[in-house]
Formats: sequence, structure tokens, C-alpha cells
Amino acid sequence: MDRRARKLVLVLILATLGPVALLFSALFAYDPLALFHEPWGRPGTVHKNLRLQAAGAIRHGDFDSAILGTSILENSSADEASRILGGKFVNLSISAGDFFERSLILRHLLERRPLRQVIYSLDFIYLNQRKGYWYYPLPTWDYLYDDNPFNDIRAYLNGHFLGCLARGSREPDCVGRETDLDRPNAWMSDPEQTVRFGGLDAWCRARDNFQIRDVHEKLSEAAAAIRAGAVQAADPAQTALAIDYVERNLITLVREFPQTRFHLVFPPYSRAKFAIWHQYRQGDAAAHLAVIRYLAELSSRLPNLQVSGFEDQDFLDDIARYKDMDHFDPEINTLITRSVGQGAYRITPMNVEHYIAEATRRAMEYPLEDTAARLAACIEPPAGAAP
Repeated sequence: MDRRARKLVLVLILATLGPVALLFSALFAYDPLALFHEPWGRPGTVHKNLRLQAAGAIRHGDFDSAILGTSILENSSADEASRILGGKFVNLSISAGDFFERSLILRHLLERRPLRQVIYSLDFIYLNQRKGYWYYPLPTWDYLYDDNPFNDIRAYLNGHFLGCLARGSREPDCVGRETDLDRPNAWMSDPEQTVRFGGLDAWCRARDNFQIRDVHEKLSEAAAAIRAGAVQAADPAQTALAIDYVERNLITLVREFPQTRFHLVFPPYSRAKFAIWHQYRQGDAAAHLAVIRYLAELSSRLPNLQVSGFEDQDFLDDIARYKDMDHFDPEINTLITRSVGQGAYRITPMNVEHYIAEATRRAMEYPLEDTAARLAACIEPPAGAAP
């Protein structure tokens, strides 16, 4: 190749790579998720998508302990946990996060900084062993938690963040809200959520809400099946899969990082949810109880593992404390944190069978069909009746 041809090739390469290098440099400087550095020229912010934001928080945040739950723990205060348990907590809970998704974040976290404590919610997702949530597809964020730091720029190579860069935007949709990691995605002050607390009447007033519709459908299905004698039997295969799912996506990390204390919490769902499992979906109930026994037994062999549960407590029967069958009022979040600090409501090999017997009794005695009928009366009133 002669000199003129080499010059032409060089010019073409520079013409191609120059704009790319300029774009990457601009994205690096803008860095709305703080993936590469702390914010330059603007206050610290937190993006509502914690699956994306947690990576930056892990790399640049000042903390030694974490709350890693789902929407169940989004109202839990990291500052309160710090006061009660010691250390410096942050809340990195991800909405609807399954165990597989959280394992990506948790491993990344544990491998990059010494953690004193983790509060982790044992959500019922082990019953279906989900790996990835459709609303936040894995390929859109999981690369942030691998061992390759050079592919993180992919988070910004989309129309949304490129548009934010072009505008130099500091809007919350681009850089997140000006808040901290105490409970960045708390929903406790959202009127659309809080209006459903207060009891069955509050659920009826919110009958058009999709979560209340879901409650109605699940209760109605269970009640109809019980009346028809169409109860779903236990399935040993489901039980085995549930235990394996918890082992692979959580307990593996408990074993690998013995210096970190793991506080695993079975969420105190409303009694109605547990009643559906025990009275109708008996495969779910059997798998759930097997996971309780499995973790209780492990807690005697793993010194850094503590397991808590609340199914033997009265407050699960109080619908007024729930905005649907899963989500409870913020005072219960405080109860969870305090119980962890006090070692209360612990499930151990010594008390697990008594705990299971009491949980089962309460779930079986719950008036499921009555609750279903009362909710149906306001969700679907008879033709001509006042709503």
C-alpha cells in the first residue's frame, strides 16, 4: 500500500473513531447512573430503576451493610437499620426482584467490599423459581454485574440516555431524584398506594386498582376450588425445585462469605395469602414449609445465617395493615428491623416444628371463603345494585 493510500485509510479511521470517542467521553462525563464516578457538578441522585442504579451505588457508596429485598422492603429505613443493628446500611431493594436477579447484585456487592450485614427478604418467588422480570429484561442490565467493566457503557447506548445527554438533562427521568439510599424507592407516601390501607372497605373503594382486582381473582378462584373439592395436591418436585432455587441463588453466597451476617426474613404477608396456599394451593404450602425447615436447619450449621418469620403472629389477620395480600404498612417494616436487631421471631431447629404447626393452624382456620365473598360483593355487585 503506497503512502497516499495509507493516509486515506488513516483519515477514514479517524473520521470513524473520532465521533465515537467523543460520544463515549461525553457519556463518561455525564454518567447519570454514577457507574464510572461520583456525580460531577450536580448533587447525588438515585434513579428509580435500582437494577441499573445499584451498580454505581456499590462502587461509590459509603456503607458497610445493605437491605436487599423487593417492594416488600422498599419502605424499610436503612438509617433505622444502622441505628438498631450498627454499621452503615443502604437500601438497594429492587421492585419485584427475584432471587436470581438479586444474586447478581449481591455477588457483585460482596466481591467488591466487605459487608458486615445483609437483610434479605425471602419472597415467595421460590415457589415458581423465576429468573428475570419481564418489565426489566435481564439483557438490559445484568452486564453491569459481570467482571467486564468496559461493557458498562451499554447502559447509556439507547435512545433514552442518549436523548438525556443531548439535552444535558438533570431531570429525574434522566439522572434520578435528589435523594439518598435510606429508602430511595419507598412507596409509603404515594396516595395511590396508601389509600388502600384501612381494611376491606378501603379495598372495596379501590376496586378498580389492578392489585385489588388480582386479590379478588385469587380469592375467588381459591374459594370456588375449595367448594368444588378441586384442591391442588402437594408436588414433591416443586418442593425440591424451591429448595434448590434458594440454595443456588442465595445460600451459596452465605457459604462463600462467612464474614457477612445474613438476616433472612420470610415476609409477613396477610393471612389470606397463606390461607390460599394451605387451603387450596397445597403444593405451594408444602414447598413453603419445606423451605422454612431447610433454612432453619441450615441456621444451626452456618453461624452467619439468621432466619426470621411471623406466621405465628396475630397482625397477619388484620387486613387494615395491608394494601393487598402482600404489601404491609411501614410500621411492620420497622417491626422487622427491630426484630432482627433483637433476635426476635427467629426460626431455629428447636422451634421450627412448633412454628410450622401454628402457622398451618392459623392459615387453615382463616375464613377464606367469607373474605372472598365479602370482597366479591363490592368488586362485582349484583346487577342494579349501587357500587
